[in-house]
Amino acid sequence: MSSASSHSLRRVLCRPLPTSQKPSVLDARESRHATQALRLGVGDSVIAMDGQGRQCVAKIQPNGALHWVSDQVASRKSMAPPSHPLHLRLAVLKGDAMDWVVEKATELGAASLTPILTDHSVVKMRDRKGPEEFRERWQAIADQALKQCERLNEMRVYAPCPIGDALRESLAPHRIWFDERAISPAFSEIHLSGPVEIWIGPEGGWSDHERTLLSADLGAGVTLGPLVLRAETAAIGAIASLALRPGP
Repeated sequence: MSSASSHSLRRVLCRPLPTSQKPSVLDARESRHATQALRLGVGDSVIAMDGQGRQCVAKIQPNGALHWVSDQVASRKSMAPPSHPLHLRLAVLKGDAMDWVVEKATELGAASLTPILTDHSVVKMRDRKGPEEFRERWQAIADQALKQCERLNEMRVYAPCPIGDALRESLAPHRIWFDERAISPAFSEIHLSGPVEIWIGPEGGWSDHERTLLSADLGAGVTLGPLVLRAETAAIGAIASLALRPGP
C-alpha cells in the first residue's frame, strides 16, 4: 500500500487485530463511532490499531467485522519510544478541564493517568456515577486522541482513587509532586532518567494533610516556575517540558 493512500485512511481501535486467517469485530462503541462519526461503510479500508503498538490495514465488512488486507502501514515519521515514560497522577478536575487534560496528555505521549481524589476535589464519586464510569469516559477520550495523533500505544486510564492508595501503588524511580508554595528546586533543573511520575493537585491546591503525605513519600515539592498556574495548565506544561527533554 502506498504512503499517500495509507495516510488518508481513518483509524479504528480493534482488539484483537484481524489476521490473514481470522477477521475481528469492532466493539459497539467503536462501531458506532466508525459508522456515525466517521461515516465509514462496508468495503471501506481503515487502519486498525490495537493500542498495544500493532496496526494493519483492513476492510470493513457487514456487522462491524474487519478483514485483514495488509500489515504494511506507512508512517509519516518514526515512532521512537519516549525518553522519559511519563505516568501522570492528577487530582480530578471539574468539567471540561479533566477531559482536556486527558486528550492533551495522550497527544503528548503520557503512558498512563491515575485520577486522584483529594480533599479539595470538586467532583465527587457517587453510587449513581462511580469511579468505573468516570474511568470509562476518560479512557474513551484518550482512545479517540490516540487515533487522531497516530501514536500506537494507548494511554491507560485507571479508576479514580484516594491519594493514599495512589501513593501505595506508586513505583516509578522518579516521583515528583508539584507544589505552588515551593520556591525550589525547579522542575527543569532536576536530572531524570527512566520512567517518571508527576503529581498535580486540584484547583484548590493540596491540603495540609496531603502535603504531609506527599512530603513523607516523595520528598520536597517542586516548582514549575514563578507563576501561579491553573491545575490543567500545570499538568500539560509539565508533560510538555518532559517530552522536550533529551534522552538520558
